[in-house]
Amino acid sequence: MNNYYPWIYEFSRRKNLLTLGFIYIFSLVISYISLVSPESTFVRTWLNDVLALVNSAHRVFQGQFPSIDFHTLYGPLVFYFPALGFHAGLPPSTVLAFGGVLAAAILLLAATLTMYSRFSLPAAVTTLVFLWLLIVVPMGSGKGYSEITWGAYYNRHAWAAVAIIFLFYV
Repeated sequence: MNNYYPWIYEFSRRKNLLTLGFIYIFSLVISYISLVSPESTFVRTWLNDVLALVNSAHRVFQGQFPSIDFHTLYGPLVFYFPALGFHAGLPPSTVLAFGGVLAAAILLLAATLTMYSRFSLPAAVTTLVFLWLLIVVPMGSGKGYSEITWGAYYNRHAWAAVAIIFLFYV
């Protein structure tokens, strides 16, 4: 490290943080505009899963507790994030998308804060975009691009969380 110009390295870290912060905010805005603000969604596969998840989120919105008031195999965050969409007054067709945007806000913030000091800017941007697409794109695991669904979206959130945990070890 050059001792004559330490401000260059500080500026670079600051620039990386600003760039990643801009990408973080831009990805959340694009996700909200494209998935939540139309107030409708199109589901092509796994409609039974989607309706069951929306029903469970509505039960949480009404004050019930998962695994106490109704049977579920999933963790409570699967239902609490979409239930916040009901609290925001969104229609049932977009509450799962709203939950995905909330999960993206939390997971991408953790990824951004982890990567800005450890990765180069191109590697951090590539990883952040990959995680963003993994979290918010409404596709089933292993399905084609035309088979849009919100079923099993919690699996993608879990894979993104595991990837972010692995970032701490890099």
